[in-house]
Amino acid sequence: MTYKLVKFLIAQGRTKGLLDKLGVLLLGGAITDEQYGELTGLLSEE
Repeated sequence: MTYKLVKFLIAQGRTKGLLDKLGVLLLGGAITDEQYGELTGLLSEE
């Protein structure tokens, strides 16, 4: 669920401060290492 929401936010261009939040989500166990890698890759494309 969290992964899909973050992916949607990236697609909408709402990325301000999102990289820091991804780290917190990873540490909290809300997303996996693989999902973190994919999402940060999407952020770097923007």
